[in-house]
Amino acid sequence: MRMTTIKKFYVFLFLALLNLPLFSQIKIKELPREVLSRTDSLLYQISEYREITSLNNGWEAYLEDDAENRAQISVPATFSGASQIIFEKKFNFDKKQFLTEKKEIVFLGVTYSCEVFLNDVSIHKHPGGEIPFSIELNDELLNNDNKNTLTVIVNSEYDAINTIPLKQKYLFPDIEGGIVGDVFLQRIPAISIGKVNSEVTLNSTRTQGNINLNFRIQTPDNDKIDFTGYALRVKLFNRAGAEIVKFTMPQAQFVSSGAGVKVTISLDDPVLWSPANPHYYTYSLELTKQDSITDFYSARTGFYKLEKNENKLLLNGSEFSFYGTGYVPYDKTYKSMLGKSTLAEELRQIKMMGFNAVRFSKVIPNPFAIEYCSEIGLFTLIDLPLNSMPGKFASDKNFFDRAAGRLKTIIENFEDQTSVVAFGIGSSYVANSQEHAEFITRLASSAREVTDKNLYASFIGFPESLPAGLDFCGLESFAVPEEKLISEIDRLSAKNGLNNYFISDIVYPTFNGGTDGYLNKFSKEAQAKYFADIIDYVKKSNLPGFFFTSYYDYAGTYSSLFAGYNSNRVYHVGILGEDKGQNSLSYKIIKSKLNNGEKVNIPLGSKRDDAPILFILTGLFLSIVLALLVNSKRKFREDVMRALFRPYNFYADIRDHRIISGFHSNILFLTLAGAHSLLVTNLFYFLRHNFLLDKSLLAFSSEGLLDIFAYLAWNPIESLIYLFFGSVVFVLVLTFFFMLTTFFIRTKVMFSSIYYSAIWAFLPLSLLLPLELVLYRVLAAGVVNIYIYAVLGIFVIWLVQRLLKGIYVIFDVRASSVYLTTFLFLLLTIGGTYLYFHLTEETTFYLINAWKQYSVM
Repeated sequence: MRMTTIKKFYVFLFLALLNLPLFSQIKIKELPREVLSRTDSLLYQISEYREITSLNNGWEAYLEDDAENRAQISVPATFSGASQIIFEKKFNFDKKQFLTEKKEIVFLGVTYSCEVFLNDVSIHKHPGGEIPFSIELNDELLNNDNKNTLTVIVNSEYDAINTIPLKQKYLFPDIEGGIVGDVFLQRIPAISIGKVNSEVTLNSTRTQGNINLNFRIQTPDNDKIDFTGYALRVKLFNRAGAEIVKFTMPQAQFVSSGAGVKVTISLDDPVLWSPANPHYYTYSLELTKQDSITDFYSARTGFYKLEKNENKLLLNGSEFSFYGTGYVPYDKTYKSMLGKSTLAEELRQIKMMGFNAVRFSKVIPNPFAIEYCSEIGLFTLIDLPLNSMPGKFASDKNFFDRAAGRLKTIIENFEDQTSVVAFGIGSSYVANSQEHAEFITRLASSAREVTDKNLYASFIGFPESLPAGLDFCGLESFAVPEEKLISEIDRLSAKNGLNNYFISDIVYPTFNGGTDGYLNKFSKEAQAKYFADIIDYVKKSNLPGFFFTSYYDYAGTYSSLFAGYNSNRVYHVGILGEDKGQNSLSYKIIKSKLNNGEKVNIPLGSKRDDAPILFILTGLFLSIVLALLVNSKRKFREDVMRALFRPYNFYADIRDHRIISGFHSNILFLTLAGAHSLLVTNLFYFLRHNFLLDKSLLAFSSEGLLDIFAYLAWNPIESLIYLFFGSVVFVLVLTFFFMLTTFFIRTKVMFSSIYYSAIWAFLPLSLLLPLELVLYRVLAAGVVNIYIYAVLGIFVIWLVQRLLKGIYVIFDVRASSVYLTTFLFLLLTIGGTYLYFHLTEETTFYLINAWKQYSVM
């Protein structure tokens, strides 16, 4: 009895821990919290002079239409199962104690967009993204008791037009909505150091460096401040912590309230920062009154010079190339939200692997990660997360303003970090698209207003010229054959200069897993060979660099054909697998080549036939059934010949109720359904890793339709079965639809006549059975694909023509015009409605241009 009670208790406890949700379909996950570190203190200026009060605990989460059902949580926390959730916290505040101080609420991350309320008054709208932000509090809105209520309405949805990234983001990680960073109340002295903008310069011989600081002394509004006795103490420390520069600026240099202050810290023979020797300096600003510190500001920086010289890229005077990888923070449980210790460990692994740069193209990075890259010696490139932008958006002023504003926000938050060497202004632009080129130029011009760092954009295809305003042009390689990629880069480099192009995205999926050698495409061995060839090419050519798309596999928002379909939506595009185990062949190859280690052999193996034997067996079976059927009765054989070559007379026999074998027609119906299923499955399976079809489906389809297509393409057995039954249902639905239209005409039409006409209209599908036996192998050879597609297109037109002719005969001439008008009207209405909700004109233009570029890749 006692044991039974204990078991029940454990079952109840397990269920209680398993469900922290508001409802069964809405889950909230509390992310691991970590203690604020020294790096955090530098990033967010936390010190004894700027005290903070944590607001992480004691939150409630609920839905707007069910405020009574609340979950007690702590932040950081994410949610899934709803597009919008409200987070609410009550806190106390003593106005008298902090009457003379400035007060800010700091959010270290919210996804995606949010609106913040204090005591039911809207105080801030965050447009989107994980960039930290702060809100200055107005004393008039604060209550001097425990009745202050902070409300954050978080929206996790993306939009096809109004958000960046756009909703149809390709190969982006799955990011759950929520408050994903710490929240705290920061108290700042009334007279304080404002935001400091820094610029590091080196002379031409790199023998003298300057740290130029620009900021304002902030003071209470409408107050006249007496700066008598104030001074600014400036210090510079090397990496070891030794003080090497110290001087004091008297109050005479910032005598007026809120005046701008410029400080220059000069240093002779500075130790230069580089990935091989990431030496940084720490500067501090102390605002003092009568030698007592009233405010304190500190940050890290480093000296280096990256420049182009003829056809080479130089870092501190020496030849340099970026050997980099994309980095998408990902965890199976917490998705893209990683703790600082995990971020540090993974970035350290990337560094030890031999990389000297990391690119953040699909996420806004955690500021801690960028600061840590400065510390260990990794250059960072940060992109505006704008991917596959429809060309027509380029002329939309509102869209441009959103993109430019978001880019400026990214730059302003990360520009002062030593490791940040370049900013990307979007990816998957279509090469040689005039609309995209003009948009890029305008966006680059806008970015130049706030930064002098390098700018680049990333392209599908091979742009013939560098759009104005860019320093570099990134080329995306979605498993483009090495020979083609290298020959195109050589051609463009000869035309426009070698130092203008780099490979920004090297994507080679490994959905075929491990095999006996690299002859098998999309295997782990083939990926290793592909990566090794590109590394060798870059080293020999002195190309500015390359970036693999991801350090490890990660889960995305949508299913993917190109990255390998699976129920968890994991994209198999990383150097390492989802488990992050460092035993992949690609990992060993890259580490060996980047560190000049021992040679790692990649087995050649033998090419494996990936054509499912089921295609041949099914084709043979259907061919045998059809042959037996045709030869079973002379009358049926004659019907087949007449239906193919004299369809008008054949349909007239059906209309006039001449003898048609129902049994044989039904067997033919099932055989044709099987032939159609086999044909479509062959095409789906061949196109299962076409990345532009992937993009097209993402633009055309809803999430559910994309899941269905990907599932059928990657599971040929299930596809044959489901498409067979789908073909049967389609003909039956078509028959019932025809039957319904007879209510609008006077002619009496039998259901059986319509049914038989629909079956025999698709008889030409039987002619494709010999082709279907070898169709996948022929398509895989890639020699006559265009002709096969043309033949299939002609067959589709033929089938439609036969179907309409059958309707024309079964109905009379006068009735057929009424029917055809109704049919076409309904078809156009349904198709137009679908496209209106799932596809925009702008997306269509983008896809057409992208397919044009893909045709030459």
